Amino acid sequence: MIKPPGASNIDFRNPIVTPPVVDNTSPTALHRLFGKGTKPDTETTTASYFPQGSHVIRRLHTLTMEIPIQNNAVYDYLRELQACQVPLDFYYTTEDADIFGGEVAIRSSSIDVQFPMEQDSYSKAVLTIQWNSLADPDRIDSPLPTVHDIAA
Repeated sequence: MIKPPGASNIDFRNPIVTPPVVDNTSPTALHRLFGKGTKPDTETTTASYFPQGSHVIRRLHTLTMEIPIQNNAVYDYLRELQACQVPLDFYYTTEDADIFGGEVAIRSSSIDVQFPMEQDSYSKAVLTIQWNSLADPDRIDSPLPTVHDIAA
């Protein structure tokens, strides 16, 4: 889920929270994109301090998702992300409904969208988001319906 600039934070920890409005056709609403992806091990930068040893001083996290393009609104929004040159706030979830980003979201350091065209392939986009943080993001249970709930 991508939070547009200026939008207020979402209190996912509040049990009576109303799920946020998601509207992939509005530039000022939250955008929720479904896909499959990976978050491999982070790239670390380490500094050595003799004689204390070494410490990780930077972690670069990368999330890559393959998103099926189900309609023109999703395609148009992904093209906007492709041209975006400012950091954005976002959350990501797992199939078992964990949401990462806590109450304040994750601030991206870069976003890239590619539209690969393969033979006999469905229309898709590959979204890659990177961010810097010394630790993995907060994880909480998501009050949002999962892709399985939506499909039912």
